[in-house]
Amino acid sequence: MLRAKWVAFELAPEIAAAYGVSPFTLAHKTQVRGTGMLALTPYVADHKA
Repeated sequence: MLRAKWVAFELAPEIAAAYGVSPFTLAHKTQVRGTGMLALTPYVADHKA
């Protein structure tokens, strides 16, 4: 299971690009609309200050 988590982590930019936004193609001139979202991992949610 741990290996699957790392594979998913490494594929995150490709998955994001498939949904329309790649973090590697964002620049200061990138036009955006809508609402951005940020997800917390369960670890961070349990250990946030």
